[in-house]
Amino acid sequence: MKILSIPAQHPYTQAIRPAGVEFLPDPDIDGNWWPHPALEAQWWRHRRDVDAVHIHFGFEHRTPAQIAQLCAALPVPLVLTVHDLDNPHLTDQGPHHERLQLLIDASSALITLTDQAADVLARDYGATDVQVIPHPRIVGGPVEPAPGPRAAVFVKSLRSNVVADEQFYADIAGEVPLDVYMHGGAKLAQVSNARMIVHEPMSDAELYAAVGRAGACVLPYTKGTHSGWLEMCRDLGVPVAVPDCGC
Repeated sequence: MKILSIPAQHPYTQAIRPAGVEFLPDPDIDGNWWPHPALEAQWWRHRRDVDAVHIHFGFEHRTPAQIAQLCAALPVPLVLTVHDLDNPHLTDQGPHHERLQLLIDASSALITLTDQAADVLARDYGATDVQVIPHPRIVGGPVEPAPGPRAAVFVKSLRSNVVADEQFYADIAGEVPLDVYMHGGAKLAQVSNARMIVHEPMSDAELYAAVGRAGACVLPYTKGTHSGWLEMCRDLGVPVAVPDCGC
């Protein structure tokens, strides 16, 4: 049996693979898997080497009409992971919710990561049989916590679901010593009382080391459902301060 996962090289899709099943690799699109061509209806016209497709995320660039065309064109069963009830990359969630409803209605099996998300799927989308499979470990192997005296927040490039108000970070820095990590070019001014650390994108090892030094990690999200960052911090033994959105 051959499964096409979108994306295939992701900790979650890799962790839930049944034994003895073959998985197709991600495409190489200028060094990335996105936008995945299998999300286009015409890609399936002549495919005979796939027995099922598993969509995890990465379909936000398709319109609801295009998703409907995909669902109608799929010649194999669809397994859907609802990772994002609300998409952290988008401001207007209406089209995302419409896409999600179309995929849910077309799916042969439905997965999500938490009981809370499963409840929302039943209440808002009419999903009747949702399997909850929690997020796997992000950091492999045992970890000895080595927390330092400072809290940390990683804003990266300050994408649309991250708080952009400097006062938010200044208020935290007024209570605890705070390190603010951000990519060069992120539009976040100097935060009073905080140590600003401008850096290039980190490797996994560099990121784990930086997070592991924190006494606590603040997740500055304004929307979103499930967070691999939350799981990474737990794996590293770092306490996490989370917002009241999502699951």
